[in-house]
Amino acid sequence: MRHDGFNTKKEFMPRPSDSAHAEEEIKLGSLRIKYGFLCQGGQNNGGVAQNKDWFCAVKNFAKHPNEAFFSVCDGHGKDGHLCAAYASDRVPRRLAHELKKRRDDQKDTLQSSKHVGRSTNGRKHQMNAVSSVEQIYGAFSEAYNGCNRAMFQNKDFNAYASGTTCTSAYIQGDQKRVVIANVGDSRAVLGRKGTAHPLSWDQTPYRGTERKRIRDHGARILSLDQIDGIAPIFLGEHERIPGTVENYNYQDLVEGEDEECDLRIWHKTLTAPGIAFTRSLGDSEAEKLGVIAEPEMVLLNLEQGDEVIVLASDGVFEFLTNQSVIDICTQCKDDGPLKACEEVISRSQEYWKNYESHVDDMTCIVIFIEYT
Repeated sequence: MRHDGFNTKKEFMPRPSDSAHAEEEIKLGSLRIKYGFLCQGGQNNGGVAQNKDWFCAVKNFAKHPNEAFFSVCDGHGKDGHLCAAYASDRVPRRLAHELKKRRDDQKDTLQSSKHVGRSTNGRKHQMNAVSSVEQIYGAFSEAYNGCNRAMFQNKDFNAYASGTTCTSAYIQGDQKRVVIANVGDSRAVLGRKGTAHPLSWDQTPYRGTERKRIRDHGARILSLDQIDGIAPIFLGEHERIPGTVENYNYQDLVEGEDEECDLRIWHKTLTAPGIAFTRSLGDSEAEKLGVIAEPEMVLLNLEQGDEVIVLASDGVFEFLTNQSVIDICTQCKDDGPLKACEEVISRSQEYWKNYESHVDDMTCIVIFIEYT
């Protein structure tokens, strides 16, 4: 985990296996944000499980005093904790590098235009550099995909059957906006005047466009119960290999209603990799089956009434809805963002303990926004 700038080459701080937490208030241009985070390890068979969640919170992001970056990474597989740790460090580093490249290119363009006599307001534009959506999206795309490629080459862990989600928020205080980038099923949620608005959408086989890409790569899509022979498999017409034919015309599906719960992605002839989402960092085996590292991105211009942004791993949302999470945060606003994180995770854990045999790892970042 990290919650400051890039100070050293090796700056992973030792994280307790059970919990890490903090909160802080910072000013970002015309915005004042109070953020808190809590990373809580899960439980398995009554004992403490290895925590595969990681996160980061970076001030003065990309050497800009009015920008900040936050992310939540939820690792999976044998080396999932290492994949999540790597991504939580390398995605912001790569994004900062890509933004700097684009800022430098923009400054060069401005300088050239001044030399040929064009009217510019160079200083203002330079201070508000990287203002176009295309530039920011391009920087995020390269940061995520570059991190993914580097994970495949890393010798410290095996990303063949391990990987991580990564949900990020890049806040630009001068422009009063936030950019969300996401791979996997961790989430970003906005609280606007008390109402929850999704800023990311789970990338799973239940989404038609995601399912089509997976099927185009020849993968099977079946639930764990279907793979284990517990749940029935209804074969489509001319379907020789169960799970390979699309029966819903690539419409979005409701889990547990239109289709079995816990649909996963499988090789056509192997019971692997069994990954539950359609985008991730790592997972080179699943990449051959259409799982990609390209993030989905949302740019939001912040306005009065946009009160809180929440980033959290999927364990939080297994039982709590987006609206429930925003309601908890709103109720805890006077007590601060760390208290909100604690309440969100505590209530989710109670559901896990009551309805499941284990408790998932959970990470929550709550960002309260004020306008000055």
